[in-house]
Amino acid sequence: MTSVERSEIGGIVGLMGDVCRLHVAYERDGSGLPPTFVAKCPRTSDEARLYNGVMRFYEREAGFYAHLADKVPMRVPACYFSGYDADADHHLLILEDIAPATPGDVIEGTSVDNVALLLDHLAVLHGTFWGDGRLAEMGWLWHWERPELLLGEPIVRSAWDDMDPEIAARYPDDVAEAVRRRYVDDITGALQGWGERPWTF
Repeated sequence: MTSVERSEIGGIVGLMGDVCRLHVAYERDGSGLPPTFVAKCPRTSDEARLYNGVMRFYEREAGFYAHLADKVPMRVPACYFSGYDADADHHLLILEDIAPATPGDVIEGTSVDNVALLLDHLAVLHGTFWGDGRLAEMGWLWHWERPELLLGEPIVRSAWDDMDPEIAARYPDDVAEAVRRRYVDDITGALQGWGERPWTF
């Protein structure tokens, strides 16, 4: 490689991590490597570190590409590099750039047809590993009863109470009440209930 330039990928807004496109120039042609890659790494803000300390997003993402990606009967971007250091809370993922596919936009939303396609893919992903007891042996996955999840209880309640009024207005009153009663006000009970369900990824 003779140079690497970074550019933003429009539409992606990440609280937990940064996602960008890397443009690579090579010393000679025929390297066999593509001219662009997608890179993901964690943000270093205190808020991002707190959330990741509870949810361990990057450990699970690295585990997926190392142990499960080749077992899913669907198109998964090739992973060129995955590095995870739990002690230092460092992570870097270099993935295949699947352009001209367009990224989703969390603000603009998407069409019903796209949502239907997404649900089909999610069904394949989760269905592949449904009830697979081998998942319980993978330490980078976790049970819902793990004690660190309960550390997120005050975060969830604070986030719910401080929700932007414009966003809160999107929830019908009965839905908001159900979420508060079944989850926000009883996170321990919710986690226990999820833990009793069949294993999947």
